[in-house]
Amino acid sequence: MNVELTGIRDFLAAHHPFDLLPPEELDSLPARLTGRYFRRGTVILPAGRPTEAVYILRSGAVDITDANGALADRCGEGGAFGVSAARDDGPSRFTMTALEDSLALLMTPEDFRRLLASYRDFARFFDEQSAERLQAAVEALRLPEAGHEVLRTTLRDIVSRAPVSVDENLTVRDAARLMTANRVSALLVTRPGGESGDALSGIVTDRDMRRLIVGEGLPAEGPVSSIMTADPITIDPDAPAVEAMLMMMQRGFHHLPVVEHGRPVGMVTSGDIMRLQQANPVAIVGAIAACDDLDSLIVARGRLPGVVRELVRQDASAAEIGRIVTAVGDAVTRTLLRLAEADLGPAPVPYAWVALGSQGRLELGLSSDQDNALVLPDPPDPAADPDPAVDEWFAALAERVTAGLAACGYPLCPGDIMATNPAWRLSRSQWFQVFTRWISEPDSDAVLHADTFFDMRAITGADLVEPLLDAVHRGTADNQRFLARLAREAVSWVPPIGFFRGFVLDRAGQGTKGLDLKAGGIAPIVQIARVHALAAGLPEVNTAARLSAAAATGGISQRRADDLRGAYELISHLRHQHHSEQAERGEPADNVIDPGSLSTIDQHSLRDAFRIIKEAQQELAFTYQLHAVS
Repeated sequence: MNVELTGIRDFLAAHHPFDLLPPEELDSLPARLTGRYFRRGTVILPAGRPTEAVYILRSGAVDITDANGALADRCGEGGAFGVSAARDDGPSRFTMTALEDSLALLMTPEDFRRLLASYRDFARFFDEQSAERLQAAVEALRLPEAGHEVLRTTLRDIVSRAPVSVDENLTVRDAARLMTANRVSALLVTRPGGESGDALSGIVTDRDMRRLIVGEGLPAEGPVSSIMTADPITIDPDAPAVEAMLMMMQRGFHHLPVVEHGRPVGMVTSGDIMRLQQANPVAIVGAIAACDDLDSLIVARGRLPGVVRELVRQDASAAEIGRIVTAVGDAVTRTLLRLAEADLGPAPVPYAWVALGSQGRLELGLSSDQDNALVLPDPPDPAADPDPAVDEWFAALAERVTAGLAACGYPLCPGDIMATNPAWRLSRSQWFQVFTRWISEPDSDAVLHADTFFDMRAITGADLVEPLLDAVHRGTADNQRFLARLAREAVSWVPPIGFFRGFVLDRAGQGTKGLDLKAGGIAPIVQIARVHALAAGLPEVNTAARLSAAAATGGISQRRADDLRGAYELISHLRHQHHSEQAERGEPADNVIDPGSLSTIDQHSLRDAFRIIKEAQQELAFTYQLHAVS
């Protein structure tokens, strides 16, 4: 091979997807290509005509415009155009014009179709189904590695012994003896269940026995059912260990029954998961929960960036990382509430501290600020004047907790959406009135607040919050005026076309240097998922869960939901990766990346994600009869 052909081979090997071709194909391909030079302004391929070749741009730039003259793409060095016409052996749907003096390598349509038929990965890149390419990219991010046990292990792998269970009619005294004999700290309580075996009716722990028998003086000869927690939350044995970890952290459990087909098959404890891998997120949460002052809490939470770096290195999914970062944030919040109550004294009335926004959705990142509020019980006498002492106590609680969160790395909300703001420290009835006003009068403020408050999740006091949210979701279901306003917001962001020479390219052909992964990718998917969930009155707040639930109810097609989940996973993964790199350099986390730092594969995958978002926006605009998304 002469020097010129060797140069062409090396050029192809350096650009995706030609780098996917095997070495022998790359060796022979250059001799079959011809070169052609195009002066600036030359129409290389007009719309409506068949193409004589697939053009691989070696230098210069080519604009690809649609039938209306709108910029659809801009091809730079290493890019290919004329692909669809060559593959389909039909007329081009676009016009290709040299933006600069350009040199292209020409491949015959016949040779191009041969490569497509011979090499699956190469063909998949040129497949018009961008969602399939995106899914392949997402899967490539999740290569299993040793040391990733806590994220990949299922509970079936952990639960090795049969559950220690007792009949609900056994006395408490005998149950305690059985617990001692088996050296367990909890028992599953069952009732006869017919042919399928005994059914789970409750769980009793040694803590229950101490509190109720020793502390409150209940008779030890009574049935164990008198002190058990009835109908406990359970988990499937095929669930990942990380799901059990998060469930126990979020609800403050130490024991979780494992149930298959209605029958108890074991028990998983917080200690079981802790033993999986000491250098895992559970250890951080345990350290946070044990903190007795703010200084130690700051140190414990300071380990989180290192955990995120390790999770990224181990190719954990963005969803897993987001849930773990959120679980740490939840644990910090609970510890701050405990420390504040120790200083202020017991709360004058029960309360719920709620997370909003990304924390509410279980999607916190290292750059996230805090969004929170307080839900208080309705007063016994609504006509009575509010007790100023009660409000003073909760104002002091909010000040301590939000300041503590800021000290631990969660910046104060610039929009003042925090429990320190009296507007977000309301009784349940007052909250319902606020939500009702937003739903019935969806002005710009209501739409702005929907981005945060409709993602409410209780950190403490779920019994106060769940009835409120149930009523809210009933109010949003099929409320076309409110949903149309949210949909308009969801389609207002115009996805970029892609990337060109390190810039983010918009439809006017203008480029910007930075890409905000949160505002420019994550946010529109979150908004689209929220609209579909609220339209169906669904309780889910997590973005992926909202899309799955909406697909199950028919509000969105399964394929559309899968595509959006894939796009969300990819963009979120790049965001966590960016945060990890910033943490390693000791820089504060943000969401803006330099497009020039992205690999060619990541750039192509992001373009596919943008295309999926645009299609989902167009679908949403049609559903709610909005203006066409440009």
